Amino acid sequence: MKRDINIEVQGVYINGRPYPFLEKIVLKNRQKLVITFSNVLKDYMIKEGKVSFVKIYW
Repeated sequence: MKRDINIEVQGVYINGRPYPFLEKIVLKNRQKLVITFSNVLKDYMIKEGKVSFVKIYW
């Protein structure tokens, strides 16, 4: 992105930092984002077929 955006994440690791609960963070201009699923979230996604883990505000 060419500008900062606000995102909400839950149950994932963002760039190695755990976010077990719903939290709002700012993704800076051109910042790279590595999302890693926790084991619980991954297992739930496999069983249920889908899961919400991020919300992006433009």
